[in-house]
Order: sequence, then structure tokens, then C-alpha cells
Amino acid sequence: MKFSYSEYKAILEAFQGKWTFFFDVTDKPFVLMRHDVEFSVDRAYLLGQIEAENSVKSTFNFQVSCETYNIVSIENRRKVRALKDLGHHIGLHFYANHLDRESLDELIINLDKQKQILENAIDIDISTFSFHRPKEWMLKVRDDQIGGMLNQYGNCLLYTSDAADE
Repeated sequence: MKFSYSEYKAILEAFQGKWTFFFDVTDKPFVLMRHDVEFSVDRAYLLGQIEAENSVKSTFNFQVSCETYNIVSIENRRKVRALKDLGHHIGLHFYANHLDRESLDELIINLDKQKQILENAIDIDISTFSFHRPKEWMLKVRDDQIGGMLNQYGNCLLYTSDAADE
């Protein structure tokens, strides 16, 4: 099945009024939209425009070390800031797969380094992150906050069958 923008718009409309940001989650029914930008700032920007036209605010997570786009290029910086101006949240798509040992301290140091790089590149404060291809041990760290940033894999945001039983 191929992706189409018209089908995407239909999905956005189906959940109208339920969209929220990660840091605005409540106990009421909600829908989170998160884009971990893997390949194209241009495509992310297009999705952000479509979402804004449909009154949807989402989170776009960008990498600072990426093989397919350069976050510090003038055009990419402009598009990321334009996403922010459309009302979207900008987060870090945190690459930590290079960490050789299971060390939360080392993870936090690298998280802060990448946060600083992204903030300096795009002139936007970064307060949330998602892991990019994390090692298994990283996914076991379910703290809602890591290194002062909201962890998009944190317990407060994950639905589990255990939570359904409560």
C-alpha cells in the first residue's frame, strides 16, 4: 500500500479535536503525532504544512548526525524554523547506537551534546527527544525525563497491557 497525502488528510480529519503534544498529555482520550525525520526535511515540511491546514499540531524530531540530510544547511534550518512557526513542536531524534557500554551517565552526556548541536543549528529550544534505532538496554530506561528532556518513550506516554488492567 502506498502513502498518499489525501489519505493522510483523511486520517487527520478522523481524529480532529483529539490531537495533543507530548507535554500536554492528560487522562482524557488523545492522539499524539510524532515524526522521526529519517530521510527528508522537505517531506517533513510538507507534512507539517498539511497538518497545519487541518489544525493539527505535531512533533517533528530531527537528527544532528544523519546520512540523508544536513540539519545545519541554510534551507533545512529555514524549514525547521518554519515548522515551529506553523505551531509544531521540534524535538531531537537522538542517535545513541554508538554507545558501547550500558551507561545512563554516558547516554545523558551524549543526549545533551546532540541537544546543544540542534539548538545551536536551528535557534529553537529543544525539550523532548525520541531514540533513533536504540539498543535494547536504552528502551528499558522508561524515565519520563532523561537529562532534563521529556523522553518520548517514557512510561507516562506508553500504553501497556498492564495499564489496561488497572
